[in-house]
Amino acid sequence: MSTPLSALPGQRSVEGRRAASKDRTRQQIMATAKHLFSTFGYERTTIRQIAAEARLSTGAVFASFAGKSDLFLALVIEDRVAAYEIVGETLRERLEDPAAEVEEVLKAMFESAYRCRAENVPFIQVAMSAAWSTDLGPAMRKVLANWPISDHISRALEAAVDRGQISPDADVPLLSQMLWDCALGMIPHAVFDGWSADQLGGQLCDKVRTILAGSRPQAALR
Repeated sequence: MSTPLSALPGQRSVEGRRAASKDRTRQQIMATAKHLFSTFGYERTTIRQIAAEARLSTGAVFASFAGKSDLFLALVIEDRVAAYEIVGETLRERLEDPAAEVEEVLKAMFESAYRCRAENVPFIQVAMSAAWSTDLGPAMRKVLANWPISDHISRALEAAVDRGQISPDADVPLLSQMLWDCALGMIPHAVFDGWSADQLGGQLCDKVRTILAGSRPQAALR
């Protein structure tokens, strides 16, 4: 029986180089598009501009992305995945300390997310505007739902319940959503007011304490 062409060592090497080249082109397009979207906004940026800035043909861009909205959503996903992974890693690190208080854990998680996005503030501003559009809004909400940072918050609260820091009767899903809404509510301060991660974390700390106050075990409140 003859060996399939794709199974030959030389062919695998060629296919590997092609895949690597395709990935480099995709990353080049995304980096260029992010810069242009951040500078000119979503509506004023075109595929032709992105291709010219990246020194590629428009065909090369369309070979990687179905269109401008597809490219923009890929950048939104990249930003969310980075935040999701960093917050998750911060949570794991903080929970290694059995004495860590839940407020400290949550503060560290939120600050890590803010720092992760500090360099992306112009793009986040554009993404926030696009999220309200009828064209992109539903698609953005759909893709972002695949990486719910509120899941990490829930895990932090569940660990706090196990450690006796939060009452076992606490409504963890509701608290998680309230905390996540609170964290999201701070983002405009970074986008429009230039707040640093430390400023955001400091303000958020007081809000976290207020949200969790009613869920503390009675002994801790005396």
